[in-house]
Amino acid sequence: MSRSAIVQGLAVALCVLANACAGGEWTDFGAVWSPQNGMISLQCVVVDMNRFGETGSVPSAAPLYKMYYSNGVYPECKQVHFATSPDGVTWTFVAALKNEGKKPAVVYSPQGFGEGNAKYKMWHTIASTEEERHHLSSVRVCESADGLTWSESVDCVEGDPDRPLLEPRGGPELSNVWNKGSYGVLRVLFNLDGPAAPDPAKPMANRYVMYYNAYGMDPQSEADGGPSVGASVALAISADGVTWYRVGDAPVLRCTPKTTGGMVSFADVVKLDGKYLMCLLTDERPTEGIIRRIAQAESLDGVNWTVVSKDLATLKTDDGSKGSYGLSLAAEPATGTLQVWVSAGDGPGKLAIKYGRLEQ
Repeated sequence: MSRSAIVQGLAVALCVLANACAGGEWTDFGAVWSPQNGMISLQCVVVDMNRFGETGSVPSAAPLYKMYYSNGVYPECKQVHFATSPDGVTWTFVAALKNEGKKPAVVYSPQGFGEGNAKYKMWHTIASTEEERHHLSSVRVCESADGLTWSESVDCVEGDPDRPLLEPRGGPELSNVWNKGSYGVLRVLFNLDGPAAPDPAKPMANRYVMYYNAYGMDPQSEADGGPSVGASVALAISADGVTWYRVGDAPVLRCTPKTTGGMVSFADVVKLDGKYLMCLLTDERPTEGIIRRIAQAESLDGVNWTVVSKDLATLKTDDGSKGSYGLSLAAEPATGTLQVWVSAGDGPGKLAIKYGRLEQ
């Protein structure tokens, strides 16, 4: 993606669809924040009802939400930036954090991670080229005690070479490879009581559970009327957050025009009221341009997913060009209401955070 793809006419309309999904109602609040440089994408929002143990001038001024994001449009973005908010709507830029990396996925654990004093971990990708996107080592992990000062990043590694997260094979075999590459980590869930060794029989009970983007040649996508190259959501587990093992021989959610309404570009997962909820930005490619929709899926076990809405909301630029570059979810601590932050076009050459809520 180049900056030129968004420099003209990026006024994105979020079309509100009442009662769109599972008895819920989607409410669009429009653009709520844009950083000073006017560029924000690939964001990850984390929330803590105890405000991360921090204090402000008054208790309600302490951050309830923290956002980690890329400072541009993939693959040109080179740095992870950081902002905070007391309410999820009003945001304040804090600092530029990592001099390398993009597409951050952050976990906050007030009890720590079992060793050391870190309370935050971040997975980010350094991949900018097609070749780099074919290897898990392009995903790196670092940690922090305060969410502001971070350790040096280390490469993630494949735990089972015979069943890798990514299979960068070429030639005739490529037609059967759904996970040739990845644009990065979508979300990591953490369980302090997870086993010391990975347990594929109980994926969601593991200490670290990763949802990641995987793309490759997908005959099912083509059969469903989509492109021959498909992009879907896959699952992996880890005991230390560094060495990862793929779960299953297929993505947990194959994203095609038939299943989700289009190929997935971004997605996020939260656990709420005993079930897992996923929102996805999907691509539809009509002759007049690209339309992105927010779809929603649900799962009782985190592995088997059912799409409950392909049309939670629709995003389309006035000129038909791409206009959204990230999606993040969090449940509001007081009410459990599902909140969605989307990075979307907000005028020539600009990307802003647009905010919506799904009332169940």
